[in-house]
Amino acid sequence: MEDFPGVDAEGNVHARRFAEEAILTQDDRRAMTRLRWRRLLPTESGLGVVAGILQCIALGKLADDLSNSMAHEKNENRWRYHTGITALAGTLAETVGKWSESASQAGSRLGQAIERYAGRFMRFVGRGVGIGAGVVMAVWDGIRGWKEIQEGNGWVGALFLTSGITSFVAMVAFTKLGALIFGASATGVGIVLVVLVIAIAVLIEIFKDNKIQDWMERCYFGKFEKSERYHDPKRELSELELALNDMEG
Repeated sequence: MEDFPGVDAEGNVHARRFAEEAILTQDDRRAMTRLRWRRLLPTESGLGVVAGILQCIALGKLADDLSNSMAHEKNENRWRYHTGITALAGTLAETVGKWSESASQAGSRLGQAIERYAGRFMRFVGRGVGIGAGVVMAVWDGIRGWKEIQEGNGWVGALFLTSGITSFVAMVAFTKLGALIFGASATGVGIVLVVLVIAIAVLIEIFKDNKIQDWMERCYFGKFEKSERYHDPKRELSELELALNDMEG
């Protein structure tokens, strides 16, 4: 009974169920049902679903940023958007892999099939893709933070640098290395850091320059070096129009 729920070597469950119904009380059966559901819906899979939902929300913001990018933002926003898609794909793959690992032990035929043919691969690839995407995002936060500091936006630059470091540590917390560093509280630490990253992102949106300020810094009379200002009057006017439309929106 210790391995309940499950099947025997031939995949036959009928004899076992008959015996269980004969000797188990109603409370025993309810307890075993709860055990089965815990195996079918493990905590790690639940966290993966929550992470996927948060990533979908963030992806919507990244898509909006990309569609409304000014010239100097396009490259960064394009990288962030595609990295966000990659991270979401990694989260989904790893979550399905973790679910199949637990569900196969609970006797789920679908879980057994996924685990047999793709479970380990999905966990490995999903984790690797997630780590890679986290590193890319952290690098872009570092680059953007340094640029903001050079432009005189010290607080915003510090927030970007903090976001990059926090994102990287949060990513580590969800790996086996995180378990070695933080112990049993690694998952809790990771969740707290993810919430902190979201809070930092909100602060960045509040304090960073708006598009009009960005345009003024890069226009003909802007404060930036000549090489960083607009050289084409048509580009300068189109960027101004984009900035004004963003302010109206």
